[in-house]
Amino acid sequence: MKTLSVTDCISFGWRTFKARPWFFIGVSLIVVAISFVSGLLQGFAASALGKTPGGIVSFLISLLADNLIAIGILSIYLKAHDAVMSAEFKDFMRFKLYWVFLAASILVSFLTIVGLVLLIIPGIIVMTMLCFTATLIVDRNLGPIEAIKESARLTKGNRWKIFLLLIVVVLLNIVGAIALIVGVLIAMPISMLALVHAYRTLSTPEAPVLVA
Repeated sequence: MKTLSVTDCISFGWRTFKARPWFFIGVSLIVVAISFVSGLLQGFAASALGKTPGGIVSFLISLLADNLIAIGILSIYLKAHDAVMSAEFKDFMRFKLYWVFLAASILVSFLTIVGLVLLIIPGIIVMTMLCFTATLIVDRNLGPIEAIKESARLTKGNRWKIFLLLIVVVLLNIVGAIALIVGVLIAMPISMLALVHAYRTLSTPEAPVLVA
């Protein structure tokens, strides 16, 4: 069984970021821009359509934007992980995955919420166990159920370390937020590269041991 190293994941994220800092900052700016426009549209819908219909439209806009962002950044960072110079801004556009990705997001969110209702700890376990579901859909074009099962398999035996990595990533982004926009633009790509490295570490088959 492979063993995950939180330190190695963060170090990989930093080294890879330094290889193309302006490209990764550009990706972060795209994410910020889409989020900003989404927020404006949500606010306009809420004020123009009234409380209930405006709330529904606002939710749908948020759902659309959040999932498109997630698909785009996963596509870019998976490619950047394997060959940092090969990633391009056009890799952000993977619209054909949207509905499968959305279905998986809803399933994972539902299972996590159910787990959280059951005294918090089960929800944390489910969140950690299924953290690679979205990545598997983008990387391997798996269906929602297949991706959930495969994420549970990949994380088995390393879930505490994955949970620790998630905490470190959250703290890194909090520090980035404290440092205002510049910090977030740097913390975001390092975090994503670290998480993708964790996924690649656990999903890449081990080389067979040759017996002389």
